[in-house]
Amino acid sequence: DKLPAELIESEKKIQEEMIKDSGKPSNVMEKILDGKMKKFYSEVTLLNQNFVIDTDKTVKEAISDFNVSNNLVLHNYILISL
Repeated sequence: DKLPAELIESEKKIQEEMIKDSGKPSNVMEKILDGKMKKFYSEVTLLNQNFVIDTDKTVKEAISDFNVSNNLVLHNYILISL
């Protein structure tokens, strides 16, 4: 929810054009677009990326699982580049 709306719309337009150019039928275009946007979010947002230790889970799911037994709540985070 913190990604700029312009970035999301730009990516959507790019993906829509690629789908149109591929010649896929219009009735499946929306499902393809949904899948491509989910992949986009998983690549550009930390919580939607695969968890390194267990790639079947997202980072968000791993944090949630940890919270159950350790009473941890993640409210926000800061990305620091070293």
